[in-house]
Amino acid sequence: MSASPRRAIRALAIALVALLPLGACSHDNGNPDASPSDIRSATKSTSVAADNVSGASMTSTSFQKPSDISIKVPTVTTARNLSQAIEVVGERALRGAAWDSATKVTMTGHFTSSTTDLLGVELQTDVAKGKKSSTSTTTLWYDATMEQTLSASALISWPGWPKFSQEVVKSAHADGLNGKKAEAALQQPQAPYGTGPALSFDSQGDLLVRFPAGAIDSVQRTVLIDSKVVSPMLSGLGQKALGASLHPTPFTGTPTANTTWFTKLKTSPKPADSPNTKPLPGDPATKTSGTPVHPSTAIGIDCIVEHCVALTYDDGPADTTAKVIDGFTDAKAAATFFQLGTNVNNHPDTSTLLAGSGFEVGSHTASNQTLTKLGPRGRATEITDAVNALSKLTGRPTMLFRPPYGAHNERIDAMMAKQNLAMINWAADSNDWQNRDPGKITKAVTQYAATYTQPIVVLHDTYQATADATSGLIEALRHKGMTLVTVSELTVNTGGLEAGKVYCRGTAVNQSGFGCHS
Repeated sequence: MSASPRRAIRALAIALVALLPLGACSHDNGNPDASPSDIRSATKSTSVAADNVSGASMTSTSFQKPSDISIKVPTVTTARNLSQAIEVVGERALRGAAWDSATKVTMTGHFTSSTTDLLGVELQTDVAKGKKSSTSTTTLWYDATMEQTLSASALISWPGWPKFSQEVVKSAHADGLNGKKAEAALQQPQAPYGTGPALSFDSQGDLLVRFPAGAIDSVQRTVLIDSKVVSPMLSGLGQKALGASLHPTPFTGTPTANTTWFTKLKTSPKPADSPNTKPLPGDPATKTSGTPVHPSTAIGIDCIVEHCVALTYDDGPADTTAKVIDGFTDAKAAATFFQLGTNVNNHPDTSTLLAGSGFEVGSHTASNQTLTKLGPRGRATEITDAVNALSKLTGRPTMLFRPPYGAHNERIDAMMAKQNLAMINWAADSNDWQNRDPGKITKAVTQYAATYTQPIVVLHDTYQATADATSGLIEALRHKGMTLVTVSELTVNTGGLEAGKVYCRGTAVNQSGFGCHS
């Protein structure tokens, strides 16, 4: 069937829907008052069973703090960077809900595409606050040849982006939607970081452009671009994604080739060094001079473009942790917490609040013993008990681990690799264990963060002085132009975190710090 008859049939469907009672309309957010023109929003992305993906499983998380939260999304042991990206998106969505005092959050996810070299994942987030609700969709595209996950805009080539933007505006106008808002939203980061749309394919190969609630309308809206129209605009990744959507084949975790996505830099990277602001490997290397320019393909925050710092907290949860949570939530900021298994069991409500509020959580052993001084059985108990406690709480595999006192050796590294854990040490020590003074803590962290590139900083949420420093520390770092991120946000766009390896800084640069080496 040619493009124009197919579009005519869809237009006829829209007209017929207009004759139905409003309650019969189909649309993204379930609102019976939505326009009949939003029949396009009922068009579903393609779907691939998890059985088609080696190493895949569905996680299930349920929290009651800080709101009614339900999350059911995939994780893939054979595509660690994709699993990391799914967590990054989920945690940012939960933080946003906590910042807005939401009463209910529901996130679901499924695979849209699969081949040996590619996976597509779609995540839908529904957030309610009282009687008001909103929906947003995020699509993630994992290229196994690069071991890298990319945002939705990566499906469109750099030369094709100006024409793609025009087609989206034209289609939005045809559906009675605000074309100018659609054009502006296309340049923004994908939800939940911004109002940018998710991109995926339907069963006919047409491209679905899903704008989150608040982007071009008060509810989520979908603009459809016909397959024959969009095909010339697709990147190499986009063409592979189309094929993997219409004709999925098993994903094995072993790609057919290896492609270099990004090479770590010895010195501080400049914004122009970001791979997310350039055409993908294999695509035309010359950027188009047309406007609008292609947006970043980064998942969320690009920590080569932004001056990022990851604040991490050890040894909790404790009675003082609540004040740290409040400080970050009030400031709409992110952090990572490495928790002891015994304290997770002793403070389950606080640990649940941390995870439910969108903070990244990792393991810090069961009882904070130096692993290098323990025998095989002791090491295994310390590691396994803590990981099990966190996984039971969060409903998903734990991916991050901080060895007590940063101590590790080859045996411990091998255990981490076997359990799919990446070790996170630090480039800068706040010395809060020594200087129990909020002012000194703030001064030390601010100085270190300004000195190092993409630093991971260690603090302890078990000290009152550290808790008291929280709000002032966040303000001081932002005053210096720094962006606060989780460890996974710091690393996800430049390869992510490999199991069995130890990290002290972001993955855009060579590792240096306590217990790290390049």
